[in-house]
Amino acid sequence: MPAEERDGSLVEAYARLLSDPDPAVREKAARHWCAWEDTHVAVHPNHLPDPRFDDPAFRMRFARLVTHTGAMAHGSRTGSCSARQESWQASPEFWCTAAST
Repeated sequence: MPAEERDGSLVEAYARLLSDPDPAVREKAARHWCAWEDTHVAVHPNHLPDPRFDDPAFRMRFARLVTHTGAMAHGSRTGSCSARQESWQASPEFWCTAAST
């Protein structure tokens, strides 16, 4: 994470990195995000990394989806998080767009 991005929301910073015009920046951000995701769910000592994160296309879709929804929740100061989540889930355009990018 670039130093200038470390003072704000990490979710929003990763969302920006995942939209960077440079493919190498996007891929590095996706790898780092998915490594963190895989680590924080490791609740037992025999945890193995999720093999889905080995696939670059899956890794990018997953990281973009999670950081996009997280950035939306963090960035919006009006309404409850659950109300915003309900509106996202009701939007097929959101899910189709997020999954195909």
